Amino acid sequence: MIDALSGEIWFAPFTFQDAQKDGHIVCDHGSGFKITSRLFMVQGEIDGKVGNHYYLWADGKFSLVHFDQGCDP
Repeated sequence: MIDALSGEIWFAPFTFQDAQKDGHIVCDHGSGFKITSRLFMVQGEIDGKVGNHYYLWADGKFSLVHFDQGCDP
């Protein structure tokens, strides 16, 4: 996360990756946001959980607010 006014940078306290099963990717990793929103969506595997992870950016940190198991096609 980069503050457009100050240039300050924050890193997410998690990493995400493609989810694999039997050597095949079953869920591509990706992320999305809107510049006017505090919501950050991540698709993929985080800490062994595969699906869509929704984080709220507030007070200089990400907080998980929702998780949907499974991935979008």
